[in-house]
Amino acid sequence: MKRLIKTTINGQDLELAVSPNQTLADLLRYELGLTGTKKGCEMG
Repeated sequence: MKRLIKTTINGQDLELAVSPNQTLADLLRYELGLTGTKKGCEMG
């Protein structure tokens, strides 16, 4: 079940439906096209 969140990114107010297991990095890269967002090694 997706959740509705409200946020401001780069000065733009957004209302987004996101999955509970979706990472912020994935949201920024794949949903919003902000490809400058990078993930680290993804390991502890």
